[in-house]
Amino acid sequence: MAIAPDGKIIASASVDGTIKLWQPDGKLLLNLQNSRAVYSIAWSPDGKILVSGDTNGNIVSIAFAPNGKFLARTPVQ
Repeated sequence: MAIAPDGKIIASASVDGTIKLWQPDGKLLLNLQNSRAVYSIAWSPDGKILVSGDTNGNIVSIAFAPNGKFLARTPVQ
């Protein structure tokens, strides 16, 4: 679990391969599916990027617009 720097979004990762974004009140905002179990997630200091790591060693950057809307999911080389 990782809480965004502003405290407005909580990210969770799971062995079922999902990355979920939640509001603090428990409302699900976004559900992203990964092909492998996700064991690590972390927010950038500005809260615009969430990075995840899976069991295969893949790292993915997930970008958000200033209003919090999902923009893109990009593998990190």
